[in-house]
Amino acid sequence: MACNIDIDIDFESTQIIKKKIVVAKKNHKCDECNYKIEPGEKYEYIFGKSDDGIFENTTCRSCIEIRDLFFSNYTYGIIWDDIFDYIIENAWNEEKLSEDCISKLNKRAKGKICDYIQECWDNWDDW
Repeated sequence: MACNIDIDIDFESTQIIKKKIVVAKKNHKCDECNYKIEPGEKYEYIFGKSDDGIFENTTCRSCIEIRDLFFSNYTYGIIWDDIFDYIIENAWNEEKLSEDCISKLNKRAKGKICDYIQECWDNWDDW
């Protein structure tokens, strides 16, 4: 079973001008999960432009790992929305985030994705 979450994206014109892994000199917030990136931690910095204008994106290492494992295409800032949609849309069929795929993640990323899946199931009746 592949680890890919196949998301249909209506791409806007996006151009990445700068993309690099940097070490935080001050606190930052992950634009995917709101994790507080502490000084000394590595994170991904993106600077680019799209149809909406110039943008910057900061992504923690765990979200990078989740994004790289599960997505071949994505929109910055909404991978968790896409994971949620995938879980809900595929709840009753065989397309799910497999344990084999999840086991490839680092400890924090694994915990993050497992906690999120549990949260989706715990709130199932609310949707």
